Amino acid sequence: MIGVVAGSAGGRSAAETLVAAWPEETRLVEAGRAADALRDAVARCAAVVAFMPVGAVAQALVGHPPTGVPVVCVDESMRFAFALLGEHRGAYRLAHRLAPVLGCVPVSTATGTENDTVSLAGYGADLGFTVHDPALLPHVEAAVLAGEPVGLEGADGWPLPALPPNVGTHDAPATGILVTDRAALECMCHEGWFGNRLVYRPPSLVVGVGACAGTGAGEIAKLVDATLSAAGLAPESVRCLATVEVKADEPGIRAFAEERGWRVIAHPADVLARVPVPNPTDAARAGVGTPSVAEAAALWTARSLGRGGELVAEKRKSAHATAAVARLAPKGRLTVVGLGPGDRDLITARARAALRRASLVITDAPVADLVRPGTLVLPEEALDLAFEEAVRGRAVALARPGDGSWATAVSTDAFLLEKVPGITGDARFAPHSCDPVLPPRDDA
Repeated sequence: MIGVVAGSAGGRSAAETLVAAWPEETRLVEAGRAADALRDAVARCAAVVAFMPVGAVAQALVGHPPTGVPVVCVDESMRFAFALLGEHRGAYRLAHRLAPVLGCVPVSTATGTENDTVSLAGYGADLGFTVHDPALLPHVEAAVLAGEPVGLEGADGWPLPALPPNVGTHDAPATGILVTDRAALECMCHEGWFGNRLVYRPPSLVVGVGACAGTGAGEIAKLVDATLSAAGLAPESVRCLATVEVKADEPGIRAFAEERGWRVIAHPADVLARVPVPNPTDAARAGVGTPSVAEAAALWTARSLGRGGELVAEKRKSAHATAAVARLAPKGRLTVVGLGPGDRDLITARARAALRRASLVITDAPVADLVRPGTLVLPEEALDLAFEEAVRGRAVALARPGDGSWATAVSTDAFLLEKVPGITGDARFAPHSCDPVLPPRDDA
C-alpha cells in the first residue's frame, strides 16, 4: 500500500486526486500534524508520496530513518516528483508513474546526477571539501531544485561555484548548507547544532606538531585528537601536518601522518623562529633552533597555503610532544578564459567547466547559457572588481573571445591565477586551408 500524506490544503487536494486515480493501492494517511502523518506512513506503508515541501519532509524524518521505504515528494505546484529516498527500491519508478496522473516531472536526486546545477555531491570537491553526512544530499538537492528557501552559511571566502538564487541567507529555512570545520555539537534541546543542514568539511586546518626523538605515533595521535577536541574542531578538516625540518623524518610523526592520510610540511628553524607565537620557550630554541615548533609551524604553513592564517588552538603538551592548530583563509581564484573564435561549438570543454566553477564572471560576451544559475555576470568595465573579489577569496572568471593570448601576465600571491586557452580563429578555417587527405589509389 502507498501512503499519501498532505501538508496543506493545496497538498490535500492533490493527494485526493492521486487517491482517486489509484484507489486500490493508495490510502490517505492523516494525523494532527503532517510530520506525524509522514512518520506513520513511513512506518506502516510500502511506499510514501508526500505532498509537502522537501525541506519539511527532510526535517520530519530526522532521527526517524525510513529504512529503505521509497519516499517521493511532490511540490504543491505539482511541477516535480522527487524520488527522495529508496531509489533502489522503486522511488524513481514511482515518481515516473505519478507523472501522467499529476502532470509533474519525475526527478532523481541520486548522488552523481548529471545535472550539475542541482547536484551537491561534488560541491567544493576540487577544493578538497568532503560531505559530513551524505544521507542528507538527496533532501537538500531536491529542495534546491524545487526552489524552496535553502540556507547557506560559511561559504564566504571560499572559491566556490554559484548556487541558485533560492540558496542564501533566509530566516529559519527548513533545510540548509553549512561549510564549517567545527565539530558537531549535541544538546538536549534539538537534534544537534547541524540540525537538518548539509555540512561540508573544508580543508582549512593545519596541525603543527613537535616531538622528542623516539616519541611514538600513539602519543602524538592522542595529543592531536585531544587538541582538536578541546577546540571543538573536526579532524575531517585537517589539511596537513606541519613541523620543523629537523623533525620531518621523526618516525613517530611520519607514522602518525601516514595513518591519518595527512601530508607533512616542514620548514627551516630560522623561518619558524621569526613567527610571533603566544607560547615560545627557551628549551625549544636550544633544542631545535626556534622558540616554537607546533604553533609556529601551524601558523606559517596556514599563511603560506592561504591568504592568511590564525591560531585556533594554542599549544598543548604531552610527556614528549606538542601540538597546535591554525586555520587558513583560502586563496581566491581568477581564471582567464578564452572563448574561441565566436562559434558556440568551438568553446572548449575546459572553458565551459571554468565558467561553471565561477561565482562571478566578467565578460562582454553572451554567456548566460554557459554559467550556473546564481552566477553574477558583469561587463568588462567592472574588471577591477574581478581582482578585488579574487583577493577576497571568490572564484572569478574573466572571459573574452579568442585564444586567451590577450591576457596580461600577472604575478601575485594574493590569489590563484589560471589560464584556459581558447581555440584560435584560424582553427575555424583549418579544414579549408589545406589539401584534403585522400586514400591511396589502387593504380598508384
